[in-house]
Amino acid sequence: LQAPGDYHYLPGQYALVGIDGGRAVRAYTLSSSPGISDCLSITVRRLDGGLGSQWLTGTVQPGQLLQLSAAQGEFVPQPARSDYLFLAGGCGITPVMAMLRELQARACAGDVVFLHICPNPAEQIFAHALQDIAAAFPAPGAGCRSTAFPASS
Repeated sequence: LQAPGDYHYLPGQYALVGIDGGRAVRAYTLSSSPGISDCLSITVRRLDGGLGSQWLTGTVQPGQLLQLSAAQGEFVPQPARSDYLFLAGGCGITPVMAMLRELQARACAGDVVFLHICPNPAEQIFAHALQDIAAAFPAPGAGCRSTAFPASS
């Protein structure tokens, strides 16, 4: 998504997306991090019968304009912190990814740990990106570790 230059957001925030010309509105986390990417991104998991996900993944074409609200939400990293522990389940990984990218980009000198509960760790969304972030984490003597746990039935 290409947003106007005056679109401001923090990693972890979300926006309301107008679906099918404003027929409905759905909330999606902004999975990009400001200042790192020139474009906004949202992560959409296609759900059978899901009005928003079906429309976004099946109807929207490159270059099509989307209605997007101002960024919302207060689940953002606190800059004064040196160490971070992130706990997420399922799609809760999406705002955490934006925060991890931000922490890596600003060379967080602390320790960063991320635990993710998902139905099947072998199918964890962002698995390769998490490995890349952990491998390239810039803080000497610290690091970024990510672990996926299967959800119990």
